[in-house]
Amino acid sequence: QTSSIGSVCGVTAHGAELPLHRYHRAFSPGLQEFIEAVTFLEYRKTGKLLSREQLQSDLQRGVGKDLGKFFVSDSDYLLGVADLTGELMRYCVNCVACGNRDTCHSTCETLRHIYHEFLSLTTTNRDLDNKIQTMQASVKKVELACFSVIVRGGAVLEDPSAVEGYDDAQG
Repeated sequence: QTSSIGSVCGVTAHGAELPLHRYHRAFSPGLQEFIEAVTFLEYRKTGKLLSREQLQSDLQRGVGKDLGKFFVSDSDYLLGVADLTGELMRYCVNCVACGNRDTCHSTCETLRHIYHEFLSLTTTNRDLDNKIQTMQASVKKVELACFSVIVRGGAVLEDPSAVEGYDDAQG
């Protein structure tokens, strides 16, 4: 995680004198992907979601100096976390295929929690609204996978395609 943050910070440090708000739409998608990757790594290590404040702190520390005006906006953080839910869905379905029931169920609970928190937001951001809809589909797929493990037990673990919607979850 540290080397990734260092790489991003190296890029941003060169542009620290630029009016970042002018270029936000250009680098925002890349930042969201970075947030998705770093939060997924943190989830895999600790089972917890990396906060925006902690991410910002890690970015500041990664460059070894103040980044000036560069910061992770609430919008970029939320959009990155919304992308994270797709990775968590794939991770959970993979856990079913590997027979790791406990991880599947804990990941399902995490996804539900994230989804419910997003539902509490009042947003006019079209991108976020679209990602919340996609998030809902991911939660349903994970719940179906967990349900199938409970109902079908070992049959699902021997043949992951026995999970209805499994092929859809892979895409």
